[in-house]
Amino acid sequence: MRKPRKYLTAEEVAAVRAEVAAGAMQMDVAVKYGIHKTTVSRIIGSSRRAPRLTAAQRDAIVKDFLAGWTITEIAERNNTSDTSVGRVLDRSVYQSKGGFIPYVPKATDA
Repeated sequence: MRKPRKYLTAEEVAAVRAEVAAGAMQMDVAVKYGIHKTTVSRIIGSSRRAPRLTAAQRDAIVKDFLAGWTITEIAERNNTSDTSVGRVLDRSVYQSKGGFIPYVPKATDA
């Protein structure tokens, strides 16, 4: 059975923001106010997602790959994960008759 929804007052929301800003752990604040840790994240406006790679970063990843760098080296060089590099490569180039054909980005990719 689900827990009944807990609504915070404006004062409690302000207190949550202040406590997290002062350095309190989000999980500790969540327990204190009887809410979920994702609710605390939502209140303070934080996100677990990393920012998107820019078109320039994606181009650099493809160039490094075509220059012979490993995926791990490219990830370290661009301060991102191996998975992100692999995803860029999957979307940017594909193997066709022994060669790589670069992906032409759409206007929405820029």
